[in-house]
Amino acid sequence: MRRTRRGGKGDVLIDLTSLLDVIFIILLIVMWGQNTVETNLKQAQAETEAAKTQTEAEQKLYEQQLEIADNINQYVFAVSVVVPYDKDDVTHRTIQILKKGEEIESFELVGKNVQTSIEAFQSCLVKYVEENKDRPVILSLNEYDDNILYRDEVMVTDIFYELTKEYNNVYIRGSIHEEEK
Repeated sequence: MRRTRRGGKGDVLIDLTSLLDVIFIILLIVMWGQNTVETNLKQAQAETEAAKTQTEAEQKLYEQQLEIADNINQYVFAVSVVVPYDKDDVTHRTIQILKKGEEIESFELVGKNVQTSIEAFQSCLVKYVEENKDRPVILSLNEYDDNILYRDEVMVTDIFYELTKEYNNVYIRGSIHEEEK
């Protein structure tokens, strides 16, 4: 048998239809993916812009609150009183006062010096209130704290109430005897 060649080089037919179909499908997928990416990018930019606007609004609000707090700090004076004791030795106690802009003052409540220390504590508070008559003075005690004796809490609260009756600019923050007075 003899082999015969059919046609020459020009007779070869290549069917590119399926290749064109695949390329067209890939092109559609790439275009759809690009459209999805653009849509997601626009959405992310819109969310970022909204978050930026919200953050700017919150920053302005925060700055206003800081300004209000600074104004309040200029016009309101606070006094914090703490009367801790040692559970092993309840006869030795200390009244500590922290006044705005000043160092902590301490008054020892030991033995026969208790009444003298209480009077010194009271005169210290009176002096501070009189120095700041034109501004509100808020008195605060470590109430509902396990580290204070009840008798000390009552004594300090009574002194606070005497000051509120005598001076119009004195206020008490959280008192245990509020309903009694």
